[in-house]
Amino acid sequence: MTYAIYYQDCIEGMNQYIHTKSVDMVFADPPFGINFANRSDETYSRKKDRRVDGYKEIPKSDYEEFTFQWLNQIARVTKQDASIYIVSGWTNLHHILTPAIETFGWFLMNHVVWWYNQPLPTQKKFRAAHYHIPVFVKTAEAFKNNKHTFNTFNDDQPHHDVWTIKRNMKPKKWYIPNATKLPDELVERAILYSSNEGDLVLDPFIGNGTTPAMCIKHKRNFVGFEVNLEAQETIEYMMTKQQILKESKSKLESFFK
Repeated sequence: MTYAIYYQDCIEGMNQYIHTKSVDMVFADPPFGINFANRSDETYSRKKDRRVDGYKEIPKSDYEEFTFQWLNQIARVTKQDASIYIVSGWTNLHHILTPAIETFGWFLMNHVVWWYNQPLPTQKKFRAAHYHIPVFVKTAEAFKNNKHTFNTFNDDQPHHDVWTIKRNMKPKKWYIPNATKLPDELVERAILYSSNEGDLVLDPFIGNGTTPAMCIKHKRNFVGFEVNLEAQETIEYMMTKQQILKESKSKLESFFK
């Protein structure tokens, strides 16, 4: 398996490093356009001290153009039967759905809702306890002709579009310094459903390194980008940890053969 990580802007990086129609699956968790100017963001009840050091947000005034540009690169690099998962908050969801469907012609296969436990408390509105994950197939033709990858596997939940997965809202050790890390199970589930061993998975916003770690675990090739250089140590730790676990399991299995 091959794993390539570039610490640079994903729009420039995809244009520079990724060939047209070479990617089998995309898992993207882009910035939400959260305003951290004050103590916390009132829209998502997100405290400033719960983000990773060096995190760079996209100003609201630039968000629409930024989203279009990275989606445009995704449209170029993905195969015709590729699956595309995009994690989004509700405030900027339209900036994803509109160009994806109307401009690039992607087929909206499902609109997954990730429901999590322990939403942050609020005093003047409902607690935010979910995220949106639109799931696209690159072309309607690929979906219609069953050319896209959709694997079924045994787990604790039926194959429906509401995923109940716990979320740890407290920062852990240095290697997971913020509370915005996606659960391994969430990314793992998407990868297992929509890719096969040996496929190439792209994550334009690696963040805490969950996607490459799950690709190592399940024998997928990986390419991705992260603009925050301070996240490098965390990403490398997550990947190394998963590689060690994988090698240990392999040695154990060979011992009992």
